[in-house]
Amino acid sequence: MKTIILTTAFIISAALICSCASDSTSEISSENTVIGISCAVTDNNSRIGRKYSEAVIKAGGIPYLLPVTEDTAALSGMLDGIDALVLTGGEDLNPAIYGEEPHPELGTVDTLRDSYDLYLVRTAAARGIPVLGICRGEQLINIAFGGTLYQDIPTQKPSETEHYQSFTNLRPIHSIHPVEGTWLADIAGTGAYMVNSTHHQSAKDIAPGFRVAAWSPADSIVEAIECIDGRPIWGVQFHPEGLTAGGDTTALNIFRFIVSKGRSYRAGR
Repeated sequence: MKTIILTTAFIISAALICSCASDSTSEISSENTVIGISCAVTDNNSRIGRKYSEAVIKAGGIPYLLPVTEDTAALSGMLDGIDALVLTGGEDLNPAIYGEEPHPELGTVDTLRDSYDLYLVRTAAARGIPVLGICRGEQLINIAFGGTLYQDIPTQKPSETEHYQSFTNLRPIHSIHPVEGTWLADIAGTGAYMVNSTHHQSAKDIAPGFRVAAWSPADSIVEAIECIDGRPIWGVQFHPEGLTAGGDTTALNIFRFIVSKGRSYRAGR
């Protein structure tokens, strides 16, 4: 536990020090809006891709990594220190969470990370902490609140749209259409918006209290969701952190959006 706390404290301290330096690509303000970022477990280490933290910094936030642990008291304490939460991408989600048997094409699942992520999103939602889910993170939001997933798009909802690109996620591969009147339409407009894609699962039945905010037009795969019952929760199926690293300012605006929501949450505490 001491190791987790000290590691986390070091991460946020380093980020705060960096925020004092001038950087023309960053919009960090003196308000120091702290954005918690969920981690994955690789080689028994809690890690994230650097693109996530860099996107948060470019959008004006302070990234705060949340180490994976089964200790819910520690996780609760970590949530005390953040103004918004970003749920990152990664492995497939265990279908037992939404009452299904594993599909033959189900990939690797991590029950520790599933439990950790479910605690984070449900506790954040109960506290009114703004949440942005990315790829797995969007799927997690959907099943955490009663939705289901396609466990394998190619076999359960086949189409000609490529949802798992073989090249870098800095570049887009297919278009999506944000739904008029939703949060993503406010950011990207209602016309075609080109996104990257590295997933074989997606939201199927949308959780109660949520609605679709963007579709893949060729096959009706859900590409974004939003909560409509007052809780500040949003999700995208694509990877805006990759697009932001590739210079896409619309994707950067997705991170500016969650940083802005975090700033408002911080001001209202």
